[in-house]
Amino acid sequence: MTDALSAAGSISGAIISGRMTESQTRWAHRRASAGLLQNALLPLRRVMAQLSFSGEVSEWKATFTLAIHALQSERSRTPSGWGHLEQSLREAVACAVGLGLADRESEQDCESRFHQDKVWLMFAADYLDYVVPVIGRWGEESSTRRSQNTELIDFGRWLARTGRHEPGKGLWPTT
Repeated sequence: MTDALSAAGSISGAIISGRMTESQTRWAHRRASAGLLQNALLPLRRVMAQLSFSGEVSEWKATFTLAIHALQSERSRTPSGWGHLEQSLREAVACAVGLGLADRESEQDCESRFHQDKVWLMFAADYLDYVVPVIGRWGEESSTRRSQNTELIDFGRWLARTGRHEPGKGLWPTT
């Protein structure tokens, strides 16, 4: 959060003094946006890391809601190819704990849907381990054109690419 605040402070100071070029301004906004997204997704990743130790539905709901709201507020700044990110996060959390719509449901409804699947929880956590650094690379890319080409694949394609799940073929082999 402090990175996003310091970036926002430096942006406003440089804009007021007139020392930033348009490209530098876009880069600073991108960095701030990436920082906000990472800071919203990392707590969700930490909850996933706790696996069965985090059975508090209210904690899941609050953390997930924060992440979804950050994705929604920063959507206009992210590359056009990332339009799936909110849906991918919803799918990952739905598969892992059944709370893919927790930001839209009452806590009582979330309680009734909550279930933990350790395999899918691990998949969702690994997906976030993929997403967060990609967001960081996007934020640090100084070229607007190159930043727009930063690839971030959706949850389903990521599962297939990593060999964990393909529609009609089931989960990765268990031994």
